[in-house]
Formats: sequence, C-alpha cells, structure tokens
Amino acid sequence: MVGDFNCVPDSGLDRLGASVSASPDAGITELDRFTSAHLLADVWRHMHPCSTVYTWVRPNGEDASRIDRVYAPVSFKFSGCETLSCPLSDHDTVVARFVLPSIFPIGRGLWKLNCLILGEAEFPQGFETRYKGWQTLKPAFASTSQWWDDIKLRIKRYAIQYCVTRARRRREKFSMLCAEVKFGDPSAVIALQTYLDEKYHGARVRARVEAVEAEERPSLGFYQSVGSSAGDRRVPSVRATDGTVVSDPHGIVRVYKEYYSSLFTRGNVDLSAQSDLLRGISKTRSRDVNDILGAE
Repeated sequence: MVGDFNCVPDSGLDRLGASVSASPDAGITELDRFTSAHLLADVWRHMHPCSTVYTWVRPNGEDASRIDRVYAPVSFKFSGCETLSCPLSDHDTVVARFVLPSIFPIGRGLWKLNCLILGEAEFPQGFETRYKGWQTLKPAFASTSQWWDDIKLRIKRYAIQYCVTRARRRREKFSMLCAEVKFGDPSAVIALQTYLDEKYHGARVRARVEAVEAEERPSLGFYQSVGSSAGDRRVPSVRATDGTVVSDPHGIVRVYKEYYSSLFTRGNVDLSAQSDLLRGISKTRSRDVNDILGAE
C-alpha cells in the first residue's frame, strides 16, 4: 500500500515546523487501525527506526513531513528503503525493496452488488418480503446498529443467492436457444443474438472498459471548477505601447497582435544572413514529413 497519506505516524520524527502536534489526528488513528488489522508495516520506519527524513518540504523550508510512505506485510523480507528527489514533483520518491514469499496466499476478492438486478422486478419483490421478516428480529439485538450489521450480511447473502439462481436460469435459456437454432427456428436466432449481446455487455463491465467505450462524462463539479479556473485566467485589460489601458476584447486582441508582430523586429537584421538562411529552407515538405503531419 503506497501513497501520500497527509498524516504521519510520529510527529516528533516525521514532521518539522509549526504543524508538529503532540496528539495524533483522526487520519493516522484510522490508518494505524487499518495497518494493524492487516499486519502492514511502514517499510522506511521499519528499516530506519530512529532516523529522520522528509518527503515533502514547504518552499520556504519552515515545514516538512514524511507523508509519502510504503506499507507492506510484515511477513515480507525487507531489503531496503530510501527516498529520492523527484524534480517533477514537490514530493520525493520512496523506493522500497522486499522479497515476496514463495507462497503468496490470495484471498477472496471484494464483493460488490450487481446494481443491474435492482432494475429487475423479481429482486425488489423478494427483498421486500424478506425485509419484513428481518424487521421482526430487531428485539433480539442489543442495539439498532448491531441489528443493521446483521441485516447487511443478510442482504449480501440474498443478492448472491439471487444472482446464482439468475445465472443458472440464463445458462438454461442459452442451452434452450441453441437447441431451437439447431432445429431451424428463425426467431430463436434473433433471441440468441440478443442474449449474446447482453452477455458481451456484462463481460465489458467486468473488464472495466465500459466507462472508456461509453464516453464517460465528467461530473458537474468538474465543469464548475473548469469554468471557475477559466474565469480566473481571463485577461481584464492590457496596457498598450502608448501607455493607454485597453479593456474591450477587440482592443486587447489588437494590442497582443501588435506586440507579437513586432517582438522579433526590434533589433537590426542582417539581410545577407537572412537570405542565406531562407535559401537553405525547402519550401515543400517531403513525403515522410507529410505522413507525420497527417497531410493529404
């Protein structure tokens, strides 16, 4: 597990400046709980128990912190960890080296509800019937939160059972359609094509390419932020060479045009050198250049 966590395990060792605090914040408390539950170790701190290093430093040098870290299972054999300066970012790179165990157990993946079944009439009908019965179990729990935790597990089991039954029915339908097509039923060909299209769509969703192919649209917040930043970049006025301030759009364009038109004509031009340079430049493009530029 790697990233910029915006919190540090030890303010005394991992933070510098006015942001140092004796008490841990909520972020590191939750992170410690997560890493403890999953037996993860901060690789750099494990390799350097008492050393100090910072992966982010404020430009003025007054504040710094080790907020970029690498966590790995304590069962791994750590062989090294260091930080490297990254010129493309205001954060340093953290490089960790460890040896993976020869046998790496892979647990069950994270279960997610297939939201498509919410639009099928049979699923909500079955859920309503079951939920009425689940509500009668509330007195058996010490609190509503404990009852709700049990209900969430029941919802998960019901959704899995529903999907298993749904998949079995689909396999049976597929076998039936194949048999009908084999016997020459024209309508079965269309039905089979529709079934295969639906199955292909499901495969695309599982492969996580649906968002790309379906032209995923940005959120409203994204459009608002873009509009706001565009407003910030708008030039309200410019000063012309004669000292006057121009604020109308056409006048601003005119001032810019005049400026860039004369930008490289201020100094004296060696006409002889200019002619030699222009004579060495071909006025036509080669076929290779046309192919690169996409020209016809």
